[in-house]
Amino acid sequence: MTVKTNNANEPLWSEVTVKNHIPAQLKKLDELAHNLWWSWNPECVNLFRSLDNDLYKAVGKNPIELLSRLGFDRLSEISKDEKLIAEMDRVYKNFRTYVEAKPDQTRPSVAYFCMEYGLTHVLKNIFRRSWRLGRRLP
Repeated sequence: MTVKTNNANEPLWSEVTVKNHIPAQLKKLDELAHNLWWSWNPECVNLFRSLDNDLYKAVGKNPIELLSRLGFDRLSEISKDEKLIAEMDRVYKNFRTYVEAKPDQTRPSVAYFCMEYGLTHVLKNIFRRSWRLGRRLP
């Protein structure tokens, strides 16, 4: 006896990753979040914390995760908050000044990175999430 099966009513589950759309006025936040400069700059840390303090704590103080979990309504609210936009612009200007600083050609340049002191606990989560999703960081 042959039994025919029909799987038409069985769910086919797929994992879908949706990237949050960040309004143009807030693109600077995305750039700040993807540069480790924020981890040693208290003004930048406070800027991310001011977006949503509870969510900031819930995502382990990870600004990339924070931006991806902020809802559309909250992002719209933030993009219209003149005080917050002014603070973002000020912090971003400091960031660009730091990034665009020309090295002193009269002195040797030395970079010393020691994970013994660590940069931020968030770093391991950023790489773990990126690896789990099978993609490279931007």
